[in-house]
Amino acid sequence: MDPRDDASADPSDASPRDDGAMEHSWEHERHFASAFEHAAIGMAIVDLDGAFLKVNRAACELWGYSERELLEGSFQAITHPEDLDEDLHLLRRLLAGEVARYQLEKRYRHRSGAEIWALLSVSLLRDADGRPRYFISQIQDISERKRTVEKLQETAAFLATVLDASPDMIFIKDRELRTLMCNEAFAAALGKAPAELVGRTDVENGWDPKLVYGDPERGVQGFIHDDLRALRGEEVHNLRDPANVRGEIRVFDTHKVPLRGSDGAIIGVLGVARDVTAREEAEARRLELERQVLHAQKLESLGVLAGGIAHDFNNLLTGIIGHLSLMEYELEPGAALSPHVEGAIEAASQAASLTQQMLAYSGRGRFVIEPVDLSRLIESMRRLIDVSASRSCRLELDLPGALPRVAGDPAQLRQIVMNLIINAAESTGAGGRVAVRTGARRFDAEELARNRTGDRVPPGDYVFCEVADNGSGMSEAVLARIFDPFFSTKFTGRGLGLAAALGIVRGHGGALLVASALGEGSRFTVAFPPAPGSEGESRAQADARPWRGQGLALVIDDEPAVRDLAQVMLRSLGFEVETAASGVDGVEALRRDGARVSVVLLDLTMPGLDGVATLRLLREVAPAVPVILSSGYDAGAYAERVDELGLAGVLQKPYTLKSMSAALRSALGAPLG
Repeated sequence: MDPRDDASADPSDASPRDDGAMEHSWEHERHFASAFEHAAIGMAIVDLDGAFLKVNRAACELWGYSERELLEGSFQAITHPEDLDEDLHLLRRLLAGEVARYQLEKRYRHRSGAEIWALLSVSLLRDADGRPRYFISQIQDISERKRTVEKLQETAAFLATVLDASPDMIFIKDRELRTLMCNEAFAAALGKAPAELVGRTDVENGWDPKLVYGDPERGVQGFIHDDLRALRGEEVHNLRDPANVRGEIRVFDTHKVPLRGSDGAIIGVLGVARDVTAREEAEARRLELERQVLHAQKLESLGVLAGGIAHDFNNLLTGIIGHLSLMEYELEPGAALSPHVEGAIEAASQAASLTQQMLAYSGRGRFVIEPVDLSRLIESMRRLIDVSASRSCRLELDLPGALPRVAGDPAQLRQIVMNLIINAAESTGAGGRVAVRTGARRFDAEELARNRTGDRVPPGDYVFCEVADNGSGMSEAVLARIFDPFFSTKFTGRGLGLAAALGIVRGHGGALLVASALGEGSRFTVAFPPAPGSEGESRAQADARPWRGQGLALVIDDEPAVRDLAQVMLRSLGFEVETAASGVDGVEALRRDGARVSVVLLDLTMPGLDGVATLRLLREVAPAVPVILSSGYDAGAYAERVDELGLAGVLQKPYTLKSMSAALRSALGAPLG
């Protein structure tokens, strides 16, 4: 009750001191009422039941009601139903003395029906006895701020959706290089959720601090280095940024820029990283494929060169070996020249084996697998071994007879033996000893477990060749690398021999064992499974005299020396001979004398019409005449392609009188006896 409204009050009853106190009270109330009414924010006095006792103009404007309308109601009537329970709960705590005041962001219902947000601050006024009298509330309109926050939250949610949709790793760090925010891709790389990474450094988040490729500037140290550059205002782009992620090396394309505040000051680092590990691996595969293609092109070029040289060399060897075989045929048994002729034929045959290896390298050769007697094979190489190795050391051969044969290519097996012997001789030096021994025995599983080819070879009976020396031996480090293609302890340009030997042994299904120690020499053992049905044979084999035939033989070859040699050989075998220098001339000769021609010896490789095209024309002229295909290349491979044309046989250059005789006898269907 306002004291000024009390008519029974008699001012004369008050003492001068009481009048002063009353005047002070009225002055205080006038100031309070003025401040209450003109406050910039809404203010209200509410009784303990929630009814409004007094409201100011700001409150009326906030809620859209007149002062009379509000004083006839309560705060509960204009509070949003969803926020009322919390407001009442806080009022009860205030009445209970649990809190001195409280603040609450809540919604009200405007008279227009709209929702408005306000920051409510409530205090409790008590009387002199401490009893609650009423609540004093301050209501600040925060609707605009709320809308701004909601828009910011929507924008942040939209931005987060966009960032999380990106496959790239996006992150922001503060000046202490702690993660402020990151997208799903960044967190997924570490197997975590984005919220787990906020406030932590890279190392704390799980980026492995171990060095990458042994380089301290790689991995996390590299990250920190780039971050500090960005904090200094630089823009950093690292195309290949490797990192150790949970034990796996990953490569990132990283872009980092300084993050600036509203005043332009650098407040952190914004980074975008893309995992390019797959791209780098694909690029590495592309480069490797490109290298292989270039290597293949180089090999192809070398192969063409090797094939051309081998072809021409084979034609020369055909003349050499052919004439020597004719000389051997004409010599009387036991003639003084016989050993020399045999030696020349053997040396020329070794040269022919080399041309076969050149043809194999070019992809145009053939290695024929046949039963081979290792002891006889090595003995046939005796002259070549003496020239190559025995001048610098003492060579001991132990080559027992009657060994089981092995299935192999004689030229390749000779290459193994020569490589092992030459390698042993060079390791001993002058005055050394190299022992070569062949034999047959059982190899157990423990012994074969040391096989250097890398293949699993079953235990069993094997035919072996052992080459041992008393040279300086090898250390474990050298022994571990002796079969590397380009490793050598010799002078530059050597070292491929053992690698080639290893490949040949593997190709023959055999085993290669090595025993060596420093100061104790070395022992190499190659073991091959015996050929099926192989039995020991006597060395003495009488070579039958060449078979002889009759009739007209047509020789078609573009090489004059080969035509002349074939003519001499065929005549010595009882044939009349007609020659042609090209496929066209050969077809014409067959058309002219076809009734008299018994057999055709056709060169495979000729300018103009090659052997295959010539063969087709010959078949049109004389379908039944036997044709033998001859070439310095692998004529047998071509024979399969022209088999439908009725090829009668194949004669590989260089050939001897005996090999020509055998081919003619087979082509003409002559009896073996």
